[in-house]
Order: sequence, then C-alpha cells, then structure tokens
Amino acid sequence: MVTLKGLLLAAYDVKDFQVVGGPPWMDNEGYDVVAKAGSDVTYAQMMPMIQSLLADRFKLALHRETRDLPVYELSAAKGGPKVVPTKQGSCTPPDSITSPPSLGTKICGGVAMRRYELTAYSISMAEFSANLASILGRPVIDKTGVKVRFDVDLKFDPCSTPGGLGGS
Repeated sequence: MVTLKGLLLAAYDVKDFQVVGGPPWMDNEGYDVVAKAGSDVTYAQMMPMIQSLLADRFKLALHRETRDLPVYELSAAKGGPKVVPTKQGSCTPPDSITSPPSLGTKICGGVAMRRYELTAYSISMAEFSANLASILGRPVIDKTGVKVRFDVDLKFDPCSTPGGLGGS
C-alpha cells in the first residue's frame, strides 16, 4: 500500500519537502497499485511509466518551479574533517551477497534511518547529506570536501536544537 505522495516522490525522484500543495488525503490515504513492466526495465525507465500512471489514474497535473527554501550547510570542523575512512573488510559489499544476509550484517552503502537516528556503513558525504535531508525535511548542502567513504552512527534529539528541527 502506498500514498499518492509516496508515488509522486518515487515517480519524480524528489524529497518530501519539495512537494507543495495537493489535497490533504494524498499524505495518508493508501492505494494498492498493480502494474507490470518487463523484467529488463530499470527503475529509471519505470519513472516515466509511473508518471503516466499518475496522470491517467489520478488526473495528476503538476508544475515545477524554483523556490527559495531554508537549507542546512554541512561544513568541516575547525582543523579539518574528523571523518574516519571505512576500514577495508569492515562491511559486506552488496554485490557479494547471494542469500538474505543474517541479522546484524553490515552492508557497505547500507543506510538505516529511524526517527532521529541514522546508521550507515561505507557511505559518501553526498549520500550522508541526502539522507540527512530526508530526516531534517530540508536540503543539506555538503561543503565539507570529504572524499572518503565512512561509517556513521548518528543519534540526535531535535528538542535540544534551538527552535527544534527546521527552526532558525
């Protein structure tokens, strides 16, 4: 089951904070979508198909526009970044997994997000920034200059942030 907003996010490869307007039910009314594509179709090739489905089934009309939005900027601490590169062999490359991994397996590039938590193994700063943006609800611009892949285990309390999440 998926919401209309969930379909929009997938079909147009946008984040939740980039979708403005629409009826209130698009966030919470769920739909079962049954559609078939050829077995050789990639996700990128499916996106226009989903867009077509949305236009046909929901009579979806949308437009894109540029807006000024508040953003977060991720920068390195004084003295340079303190990120430690992922140690070789500390996680399992996804292309080497042939059966379902056992519980607790650290998969390189894997990201687990829960409310106010982000755990990831061998990710880039661009991937980290994109995942933070999903949690924080606004764009996160990477200005760190970090080029290595690293592990992260981030837990935070939005109530301890002045103004809370999205606050000034």
